Amino acid sequence: FMSRPLITIDPKSSIKDAIETMQSKDIRRLLVVDNRGKAVGIITDKDIFRAIRTNKDLLTSLLSDQLLIEHRTVLERLNENLFSDIFHPR
Repeated sequence: FMSRPLITIDPKSSIKDAIETMQSKDIRRLLVVDNRGKAVGIITDKDIFRAIRTNKDLLTSLLSDQLLIEHRTVLERLNENLFSDIFHPR
């Protein structure tokens, strides 16, 4: 379920853009739409956390931009997700 108005993002947007949008709108999901306005997917905060967890270069890039430090709730969610996978493996 998604709230209204729908907050969307372009498929070519960066993960940084997605994090900033989610943080500023206090949401956990973004509808991905193409240039014709057609839905092509959904990105969630967990998708972002998985990408960060599996890509050290991405994490380094985000930290160098201080994005995760400036947006403390995003960093807290990342830590919760990382630790939940350690203590409760899927």
